[in-house]
Amino acid sequence: MKVLLSPFGSEGDVNPLIWAASALASRGHTSHMLLPAKYGALADRAGLPWTPVGKAGDFDAMVRDARFWHPMTGSAHVASVMLSSYQEFLAAYRESGIQADLVISSTLGLAAAFAAEAEGIPTLRVHMQPAIFRSLADCPVFAHGLGWLPAAPAVVKRLAFRMIDEILNFKLRGPINLLRSELSLGPIQDVYQEMILAGDGVALMTPPWFAKPQAEWPKRVHQFAFPLDRLAGELPSNLQQFLSAHPDPIVWTHGSANFDTRRFHSCAIRASRNLGLPFLIVGPEPLKDVLPPNGLAISHVPFDILFPKCRAVVHHGGIGTTAKAIAAGIPQLVVPRSHDQPDNAARVSRLQLGLHLSYPRLSPIRATRAVQNLLTSDLIRNTCKKTAPLVREADDSSAFADFAESFVLHPRK
Repeated sequence: MKVLLSPFGSEGDVNPLIWAASALASRGHTSHMLLPAKYGALADRAGLPWTPVGKAGDFDAMVRDARFWHPMTGSAHVASVMLSSYQEFLAAYRESGIQADLVISSTLGLAAAFAAEAEGIPTLRVHMQPAIFRSLADCPVFAHGLGWLPAAPAVVKRLAFRMIDEILNFKLRGPINLLRSELSLGPIQDVYQEMILAGDGVALMTPPWFAKPQAEWPKRVHQFAFPLDRLAGELPSNLQQFLSAHPDPIVWTHGSANFDTRRFHSCAIRASRNLGLPFLIVGPEPLKDVLPPNGLAISHVPFDILFPKCRAVVHHGGIGTTAKAIAAGIPQLVVPRSHDQPDNAARVSRLQLGLHLSYPRLSPIRATRAVQNLLTSDLIRNTCKKTAPLVREADDSSAFADFAESFVLHPRK
């Protein structure tokens, strides 16, 4: 079986599809990835062939655009950028030369889904975040300021769903239908139902204890454990030296795709100074501040290896970072900004695995107080310790491979 995998988004969208490709490769299937050049090294590390989509620097240019981070329309903007880059995807698809039997894409990997549909290839859509799936009983927190929505009356929730659909349809339906027309595909009316939830198969890569399945979810949704990398290896030598001199630091990171981090970094430094604790700042943007001896900045490091050596993590709420913190058994303070991050933050708090602090309210004083509360909570510490094995010991790679194979080897009628 030949499988084409096409994630669209940050490292948190790329890594799960690399995990999926590795799971299929273990069965002898051929996997090929279409990736932004920025993330090619991740595929190289896993020994997976890949073809770059677009030019180097395209992804960083996208995420530096303030519209990417808008709390309500950011995801729709990302999808618009993806649609506008369809020709780059098509060029990479042709260059790869793979005659795929199955196409696997992430939530906003619509270009891959269109190409597959036009060629009659089965598709599997992989969602990493439970916020994609709406429910009245377990209503997602869609944005900062909407934390009250899950407790609102059903009529209010339905109105919110309708408003989100209006935004998606207004921004995306026209460009989607134009592209579909060029591919001789029929038009769609509802972006959420016909595009986001489309696919011969739908996988949600968060376990039921983190996001309980709901009656309103599509029946073809299959849930799997968090797709952890389970990496082995050593940390960079400068980081090893730092950890030897300053064990159990607090990690501060606002994601691999966020370059607007000056405020977050300033709060990290001042709050860590207030707490008198060693700290690490991880992020792609070079740090302009001078750090004290008990602080270190690093651009990138595998969290699977780092987090078990740390006291706690303060982060943006990406689902990958969230899962790795849970697996490490360390408390987490989530400071969400947009996309699925507010919902992930709410789930972390509800499960007593950590706390959350809204991004607009972030300040050194509030961050200091929140981290103090996090570190002194016996309830959070004990819950993290008990929950870690649920993530660390779960491995659904074989079950996922069975699921993916079923659409090619045993197609549904």
